[in-house]
Amino acid sequence: MPVLWAAFHSTRLVTITFKGVICRQDIDDCTDGIMTPATLSYRKLVDLRQGSLALSPDDIAALAEHAREYGRSGVMGALAIVARPDEHGPQALLFEALSLAADRPLKVFRDLQAARDWLDAVPSSVPAWQMARGVDPAPLVG
Repeated sequence: MPVLWAAFHSTRLVTITFKGVICRQDIDDCTDGIMTPATLSYRKLVDLRQGSLALSPDDIAALAEHAREYGRSGVMGALAIVARPDEHGPQALLFEALSLAADRPLKVFRDLQAARDWLDAVPSSVPAWQMARGVDPAPLVG
């Protein structure tokens, strides 16, 4: 599987690692797995350094629309994306489209530790339904 992810409820963080060639279906499957009511507000760390994106302009537009749809369903956590310095083309277009579509802090990094440091400095919001019920969602791994 080219996309590996894990949700850490104690730190309200989801990590996603892309390996190999990634297509839109891989991203859609991952997004559907992590964008649940329990983790929507979690901070997300996306590591693209071991993968490359095989996306058309239509794929990028569809992903940006998908991000807008999720944003309408609740508070979304900050997103840090780590990419190789030599990446251009589809990834740059994807980052631009996502940043325009997202109603949340979003930043692209070249260094994993810098991305982690930035995410640690961004407060994680807790959804009202969790606060009211004291819910600790079950661990998620994909």
